[in-house]
Amino acid sequence: MFFVFNNLELIDVPHDADRKSNGNTLIVSASFSEMLNHLNRIDDQQPVEPNNPAHKVYEVDPKGNVIWELRGLAYPHEVLELPNGHLLIADTGYNRVIEVDYPNKSIIWSWEPAQINWTKVNPEWDSDHYYNNPSTYDWSHLNDVDFKQYSTWNSCLISIRNFDNSKGFCS
Repeated sequence: MFFVFNNLELIDVPHDADRKSNGNTLIVSASFSEMLNHLNRIDDQQPVEPNNPAHKVYEVDPKGNVIWELRGLAYPHEVLELPNGHLLIADTGYNRVIEVDYPNKSIIWSWEPAQINWTKVNPEWDSDHYYNNPSTYDWSHLNDVDFKQYSTWNSCLISIRNFDNSKGFCS
């Protein structure tokens, strides 16, 4: 699937599209051509450059105009609008979930599986275990994040492909 906007700008490999409360659409994309030009990126452990314009979140109005974008991501897979108007993004290649202050683009919160003491989750995962020793680019391949607001607390469900399961946490 590929998207082409009215200005004929091509957005290759969209991973997610969500409708915002204002009627606009948020799209996460990574450039297919950029991926093909860097096939050895993961094998060579070369992360995406922070200023790479190929990996981004767009906001598109109903007429197809790009009215906002956030760059500096690495293979983002998910974006959703939070009740407070901020954006929650699964920034897959950087192994993190980030909350972005919309429209200012500043990261105001992040969750990274590398910051967890996984031995507390499972005592059999000692300090030498893969989860406690992230040593490779895209080691978790964080695929998705969903948000649920309850009456007294909020919850995120995070899908981590390379862990073969999902993790939940509350805030």
